[in-house]
Amino acid sequence: MVTIVCILLIALMTFATSLRLISFISKRKKVKLCSRLSKEGANNGLIFCSQELLANTVIGVDGIHRKILVVERKAHHYHSTVISLEEVHHCQVFSNEGLVRRKKFKTLSEHLKSVVLELRFEFNNSHETASIIFAKGLNTSKRELELLHAKAEFWSVMFSKMLTNHISVRA
Repeated sequence: MVTIVCILLIALMTFATSLRLISFISKRKKVKLCSRLSKEGANNGLIFCSQELLANTVIGVDGIHRKILVVERKAHHYHSTVISLEEVHHCQVFSNEGLVRRKKFKTLSEHLKSVVLELRFEFNNSHETASIIFAKGLNTSKRELELLHAKAEFWSVMFSKMLTNHISVRA
């Protein structure tokens, strides 16, 4: 009886320690990501008035210079992109959820794994687009997907208000 109690106690302590370790690693990744945003922002002369922290991405918004800095972590490497709102003519939320709904999935988790949610920027003088990925469906629950969709919609509205509308005058 005493050995069973000892084994259960050791298992419980191991479980609690592993949870703390996972939490510590996750927090450390977020701190490194925010630190990288600050460093890249300083290198580009940006002053952030707002930030958004996503799973592997952090967004810094410089309202004065009308620029967005996106720092993304991919496989232990950081990739940063500066999007100038001076060069953007349209910003919208894109989701392939409608296309995914048409497919037949056996489970809800299979459905959610294939959903992509992103904020797309279309530039004035080219057909290129830039995007910020809010969800790539890997570990996203339905509730989290709804929250990320609301965040993407919020940023779409905010960035759209910051765009300059080019007005052409005809005589």
